[in-house]
This record gives sequence, structure tokens and C-alpha cells, in this order.
Amino acid sequence: MDHTFEQEIIVNQPIDVVFRNISCLKGCINWSTLLHETEKLDDEPVHVGSRYRHVGGFMGMKTESIAEVKVYNPPYEFASGDSDSSKSMMPVEFRYTLSEVPGGTRIHNTFTFKSRSDLIGRAAASVLIPRLRKQIESDLHLFKEQVDAGMIVHAQ
Repeated sequence: MDHTFEQEIIVNQPIDVVFRNISCLKGCINWSTLLHETEKLDDEPVHVGSRYRHVGGFMGMKTESIAEVKVYNPPYEFASGDSDSSKSMMPVEFRYTLSEVPGGTRIHNTFTFKSRSDLIGRAAASVLIPRLRKQIESDLHLFKEQVDAGMIVHAQ
């Protein structure tokens, strides 16, 4: 069962700066409080299919997943998600669409969380989704604060 929510935020930096930072699945550890470790698994430049090992936690649960770049269209669109959702405890997908606005860049984020459709999955989703949504929103605001302040949060 898919649970999707969307949010928008304006970052006061040019679109290329915002894209470079939001699309780095290694540097996202600097602003995503859900992540504790990140590692790029491929040597070549980022492209559709690039993979990253992510270790994170949420509500006391430790998770490990392989995140894969699903869409890479600089500087306008980026999406990533679990490379094999059947092996993930909490399969997720993040999609960022960027557009230029006066004084900065609008980020439209679509977050999709896939839960099991059985009774346990529905019960877990009813507890997890509101908290996860709040955390994702908080993390995007942290991203904005850091990038607005001129911090480089992408891996170099």
C-alpha cells in the first residue's frame, strides 16, 4: 500500500547549487536526520542506476538499504528509492522537482512510503506515517537552512 505526501520549500540559492546538494545521496547525511551512515557503491559519476548504502534509524529501529538513483535530470529533477523494495523493511522513494523562482529555487518533494497491505502493515503505517512525514518536513527545512547559509552539503 502506497502512502504519499508532498511539500514545497523555497531555497535562496541558484537552481544548480540546490540540485547539486539535494541530489547527493552521500552528502544527504549532513541534513537528513534519518541517516547515520552513507557510502557510494559505484565509482563512476552519478547517473540513473548509481547506488548508495544507507544506514539509518527511525523510532528506535535501525534500517539498512541500498538507495538507487531513479531519475537524474540536472538541474530540474532527481529521484531515488530502494533498489530492491522486496528486501527493504520500509521501502521509500524521494522525488525532487526544482524550478527557478525570483531569488532562488522552489523544491517540490514527493515522498512515497510503501507499507505491507496486511493488518500489521496497516497498523504500523498508521503509527509511522505521521511521524515520518514530520521528520521529512523537518529535514527539508534543515536542508534549506544549511544551503541558504551557503553551506555545501553535497559530498565532494
